[in-house]
Amino acid sequence: MSPNEPSESATGLVLSVLHAEFDLDIPRSLARDFVTQLESLDISHPTELTSAELADLFLSIYARDASPLRYLSSRVTSASANSSVVVRLRFDERHVVVDASGTGPLDAFVQGLSSSLGIEMQLRHFSSHALASGNTAAAVAYVCALHRDILGLPYEVWGVGTDRSILDASFKAVVASVNRSHWRPVTVLF
Repeated sequence: MSPNEPSESATGLVLSVLHAEFDLDIPRSLARDFVTQLESLDISHPTELTSAELADLFLSIYARDASPLRYLSSRVTSASANSSVVVRLRFDERHVVVDASGTGPLDAFVQGLSSSLGIEMQLRHFSSHALASGNTAAAVAYVCALHRDILGLPYEVWGVGTDRSILDASFKAVVASVNRSHWRPVTVLF
């Protein structure tokens, strides 16, 4: 472990608490990123927070779905190896429609963000799950996307989305990653 990486005990505690208390099965690399965020807020260890505070802070950091991009609605059409999406967004107070195709709904959405808004990114990780059992259970999605800074240097940004629809949760996670890429300095990958 390098001196800049969070401890495995803090990472494990975050994973354990968010899973046991809130049914969040976050990826280990996202948990490490969250512990790093806590440290940047002068919280040296997750035990300084209650379970509810930890979950609230996690969602406030990673589920940023309001600015500059806000997800409104979507329509998806899939046929064999191709999907088409029409996603309605609000971008800097104006309504935008992303209409694109790709190998799946998320690929189509990412392609559409590039062609419609000039937002370049590559998905590095995607996972999702239900937050409970049953037909009315909400879903959560986790996205890690590779963005590029003004110099073209790559950096990873996580986003989280929740919704009753797993697809809408996924789109919201992509939006959260885009929004976080605009406000959070991140470590550059070499």
